[in-house]
Amino acid sequence: MVGLIETLSELLSEHPLDLSCTRRTIDLGCGEGSFGKALFDDCPETFCGIDLSKRAIRLAARQWPDATWVLANADRVLPFADGTAGRLMSLFGRRPVTEIARVLCDDGQCMIAVPGEEDLIELRELVQTVGKRRSRWKAIVDEFADVGFKLQRQATWRHSVELDQPAITDALAMTYRAVRHSQHSRIQSVEQMNVTLHADLMVFQR
Repeated sequence: MVGLIETLSELLSEHPLDLSCTRRTIDLGCGEGSFGKALFDDCPETFCGIDLSKRAIRLAARQWPDATWVLANADRVLPFADGTAGRLMSLFGRRPVTEIARVLCDDGQCMIAVPGEEDLIELRELVQTVGKRRSRWKAIVDEFADVGFKLQRQATWRHSVELDQPAITDALAMTYRAVRHSQHSRIQSVEQMNVTLHADLMVFQR
């Protein structure tokens, strides 16, 4: 995703942490590990990715064997001791705020990324005939405030990309759990589409 890694790196550089070797960076819902490797390639010994997908964890371990990869469900309980993480990030994944607060050390940092209100707006307008814009980041700020975290910085990332028919179908499947037949039929004749990718990025600290 063009520019997303750079935007995340900029946020991290604006809020640097002095992490010891006992304080890990934990990536919740790490997928195949591409974000972690791109952002923390210089410190694999303190990086740990966690994901529920066996395939994703295998790919991550092959791509970055020096880091630690954990196959587990991060939706509710995190398999880490209290206060052992210096940094935790959830990029477009789950964010169990109570567990995040438990695992992070007192001066720890949390980075969150969620789809922005214009993410895939063109596809949503095509499928639903009206694209509903819903901003999520303010509600997330309230979630973290309830467990003692303050928003340090909020940033926005946008990128336009052209999707072919298979990519449109994949994006639709990932975006909607249940799509009516009539909605599917609206995209059958669309061979290509320009869509907006949009994300809200947040950095929290106690």
